[in-house]
Amino acid sequence: LRTSPLTFIDSVLLLYLRQQLAEADARGNRAVVADAEMAEALAIYEKNLSTDRAGFNRRVASAVQKMKDNHILTRLSGQEDRHEVSPALKLLFSAEDVSQLSAVYRQLRETPAAEA
Repeated sequence: LRTSPLTFIDSVLLLYLRQQLAEADARGNRAVVADAEMAEALAIYEKNLSTDRAGFNRRVASAVQKMKDNHILTRLSGQEDRHEVSPALKLLFSAEDVSQLSAVYRQLRETPAAEA
């Protein structure tokens, strides 16, 4: 994953997954996410990218697939729409990285689409 180019939506998804991993670690649990949860978390950035809902949904699906292909997400047995977040993500994406990207993306999320 370190050598793969990331789109904006890929990096937002990575940030979301890393935050889910940190929260699960704090509770002593495995980080498990559902497809619907990931789509909902990314939807807040849709206005910054496009007004094309179908295109946005394709980009989200592509980002999720990229995480599966890079073994960041592993489908849970018997559950098509739920995945475990790999603990290795902590090594690829530090707490400092999360903090810096969170600040940038928070600003993007709060900027009206006309200004972005």
